Amino acid sequence: CAWPLSLLLYTPILDKEVEGEYLDQKEPLKIPGCKPVRPDDVAKPMMNRKDPEYESFLSIASEIGVMSDGILVNTWEDLEPTSLKAMREDPEWKQILKVPVYTFGPMIRPGGSSSPRGEVLGWLDMQPNASVIYISF
Repeated sequence: CAWPLSLLLYTPILDKEVEGEYLDQKEPLKIPGCKPVRPDDVAKPMMNRKDPEYESFLSIASEIGVMSDGILVNTWEDLEPTSLKAMREDPEWKQILKVPVYTFGPMIRPGGSSSPRGEVLGWLDMQPNASVIYISF
């Protein structure tokens, strides 16, 4: 979804604009191209700005839009056109997002596993250390 990505990437701007805790705000937080975010709906790391977890979240948010080669989002253009267009074209977004945003999907988890858990873990145990990359969508 583009909405959680928008919230993550826009956190450095919110950090500068919002005084006090996000949860204490009376008005929804505004992110260009997105529906306003109710303070109660912020990501868990944003709930306490004094927590070291918030600093890590803010650091990741500051770096991901400039240090990566691109960002993959599990969505499609027709589902979230306004958010995606804003991330790609809005002048405020261009200040913090310097890499392209690519959509793919929808990717959904199948209802059941096609491979028994033991078989997968057995295969993994047979691989050399540090030779497997786990990617989760």
